[in-house]
Amino acid sequence: MRLPGVLFAFASLFACVACTELRVDDVEGGATIDGGPDGAIDRDGGDGGDGDGGDGDGDGDASESMACERDPDACPLCSDGDSCALGEEEDDGVCVDGECVQCADDDDCEPTPLSCREAYCTDRHACSTRPVANGSACSGGFCNDEADCVECAIDENCAANEACESERCACKSGYVPNSGDDPGCNFDECVLEDDNRCALPGGNTCANTDEGYSCSCDAAWKEGPTESGPQCFQGGDGAVATVTNGATWNISPGFALLCSNAFAETPPVECPLGTDGKPLLGHVAWLNLCGLVDPPCNSLVTRGQALLAADLQRVTYSASLESYGEAEPTLATEIFDPAVGDVILVRTLSLVGVMRITEASGSALTFEWASVWRDHCFLPGGTTCSAVCNCPDGS
Repeated sequence: MRLPGVLFAFASLFACVACTELRVDDVEGGATIDGGPDGAIDRDGGDGGDGDGGDGDGDGDASESMACERDPDACPLCSDGDSCALGEEEDDGVCVDGECVQCADDDDCEPTPLSCREAYCTDRHACSTRPVANGSACSGGFCNDEADCVECAIDENCAANEACESERCACKSGYVPNSGDDPGCNFDECVLEDDNRCALPGGNTCANTDEGYSCSCDAAWKEGPTESGPQCFQGGDGAVATVTNGATWNISPGFALLCSNAFAETPPVECPLGTDGKPLLGHVAWLNLCGLVDPPCNSLVTRGQALLAADLQRVTYSASLESYGEAEPTLATEIFDPAVGDVILVRTLSLVGVMRITEASGSALTFEWASVWRDHCFLPGGTTCSAVCNCPDGS
């Protein structure tokens, strides 16, 4: 009975032949053969051949097409960056990570018709809207934080010298609306007396303009120009006054003589003297009485008290007297040895007097003069500037 042994050998040989043929290639079958407990016997050693060319996945990671063939649910819907059909439209979506979504960035979203909102792409690739930046332009105005279109949202939305208050543009303090075609506001030079030199007294008036201001001066006041703007003044144009030795005079509204000789041995009744021996009336006294004062006795002297107080300053100046500006800080209460050609400033609470000496003798002083309304905040002798004076740097 040797037949069973022969049959076993034949069966084993057939099995080996079959095994050898399959290892060469399974050209038509397209199947992977399991070789036993050691895994696949595909020649590439992976998870099995692909059936078409025998190219197995040797490293264990199936390609996208292989994964798609095995599990259709794992197949990508599209290629990244391509348009895709999110709804009924063929190109109403965009492909991100193999999935068809509304947007990849803000540009993929349709613009919103709302003027104060903008379309954008969320982190979940969905189109939404959000308020635009506060102060952005909208139809006829600017957008606020609530995405409403208003007249203004920030100060920068307004014109020159305006501020945004309660979403409306308004002139800043001290400014008034321009009267011409230019939008915005201009500084109101007429808001305070110290912003111009024409508003006082009485009928003299100041009119604000977009570029500055203009004066209207009642007689005997006259309008005249200065570097800083127009003003009302008296005197000037060769106005001449003569003051005798020992006389006192004030300068409001002009150089009016109040006392003919305060230092006469018996002063006239119109020349009362104070306890300091100086005239109680008038702003300035011309003295040439060496018997009464210590040398040098030629001087211009002012009062330094009360409403009749005044300060003096000798300046170098050759232009028209009425055009002189404000006095400089260096002031005094006495000018020694005044001489022909000197220009003397006499500054009081309300006026700047400008006098050019044309003749001086032992008995009289002759001068040309002009008086100009001045900044009422600069009191004689200096004072702390208050907020109403609008002083530069608080000085």
